[in-house]
Amino acid sequence: AMLKGFTLYMVTLTVLLLTLTSSLGRWVKDYPATCSVYGDPHYITFDGFAYDFNGGCSYVLTTTCGGQSSISNWSKKVSYKELQLPLFIHPGFKHNISVLLPYFTSGTYGQVRAYVDSGYTVLETTFGLRIMMDKQNRLFLQVNEHFKYELCGLCGTYSGQQDDDLVMPGGQNATTTFQFADSWRVQDSNLCVSHPNDPRQCDSQELDQAYNHCYALLGEGFSLCHETLHPEIYISSCVHDFCATRGNLITLCEALKSYAAACAVAGVDLGQWQDGTVCAPSCPANSHYSSCVSACAPTCSHLYGPPGCSKSDCVAGCVCDDGYVLQKRKCVPVQECGCLDLNGKKYDVFLTV
Repeated sequence: AMLKGFTLYMVTLTVLLLTLTSSLGRWVKDYPATCSVYGDPHYITFDGFAYDFNGGCSYVLTTTCGGQSSISNWSKKVSYKELQLPLFIHPGFKHNISVLLPYFTSGTYGQVRAYVDSGYTVLETTFGLRIMMDKQNRLFLQVNEHFKYELCGLCGTYSGQQDDDLVMPGGQNATTTFQFADSWRVQDSNLCVSHPNDPRQCDSQELDQAYNHCYALLGEGFSLCHETLHPEIYISSCVHDFCATRGNLITLCEALKSYAAACAVAGVDLGQWQDGTVCAPSCPANSHYSSCVSACAPTCSHLYGPPGCSKSDCVAGCVCDDGYVLQKRKCVPVQECGCLDLNGKKYDVFLTV
């Protein structure tokens, strides 16, 4: 399911009416369950089951199961309304009508707001659902604990167990991930095509290269997140993408970004994790990328840094290699610096006359 191609996902949830008092009448802050969709074609369910599905249709990401919801067990004064949120999430669309973000609406089902934050289009509700989608290929669907044991769809069951995640609409367990995912195809998608995922495989040499790049997720730049979110699943999907695209470095970088994005959603800020990875920006000759480039970088005009700058300040960017300094936006050997006198005679750097 290609997010870049605006595949339509349906999210159908049974939710509380606002006319009755309940804890779902406020904006929810705690989302213990996250379903992740990233790249093409990686899925991680609410319970952490990972699978690949390369569909080309519209699918149900999550829905309350079979109309037999037991949500009333945790609240005595409830009535229900079926709400469908068609995630044709091109930023700024509501029911196929263009709107400006931020956007807010309310109704019998609760309150919904949509806005842009940190590169994500976010749809957030008062009934325990949040959806985050970036402009590339990542989507995070989060629900609160009130929906535990109530959900089915591509995002699984949210039961705390992975062995029941492949439940089809009729309640049967699928024998393959393709059978499972295709069973959640939206019924009006008759003209589309779903086909089993059959990615290109790496040969042994390519596989070594893939792991060499993807094991960057085990490195220091990502270590702060390892305890919160183990990178094993993301390493596997990284290798999958490397092989499928014959080692395309842009795709490889997106695989690393997917783990960093999942860490951020889980509350872990990795800072400048790009250091030493294929995601580090390319730099001009005689320079390299660093997460902390001093504002006092030496130049031919000021070998010890421009006057008045603070050496404690730094930003991410390119810095000249050792033995090189900036001269007209290029890194040149320090020996090429110097000065000319009024007669045009050149004097080498550090020379006193």
